[in-house]
Amino acid sequence: MTDEQLLAAINSAVQAVQTNLKAEMAAMKEDLLEHIHGVGAQLHTEIQEVVDRMDARLDRHGGLLQGGSRAITRMIEWTESADTTFSRYDRRLAEFERRLDQIEKK
Repeated sequence: MTDEQLLAAINSAVQAVQTNLKAEMAAMKEDLLEHIHGVGAQLHTEIQEVVDRMDARLDRHGGLLQGGSRAITRMIEWTESADTTFSRYDRRLAEFERRLDQIEKK
């Protein structure tokens, strides 16, 4: 084999290796991109689940706060009406005591 034939064979082998390497690199690049997209999709799903849980928790907190404020409002209304009722009973009792005192003095 002559030097020229040997160089041609080496060039041919190098080109074949380069072609194979380029094909393998392209395949690896595709695999890497698919993996990155898969991880991104998983991350998006996990973030969405966390946001949904936070949203549900905030809704529950809001419901508890609203329920508590409604209960406090009802309690305040009840105490005001009870105070009014007790005040009326107190006046009536005072009137009865005054009448009883007048009757006993006679």
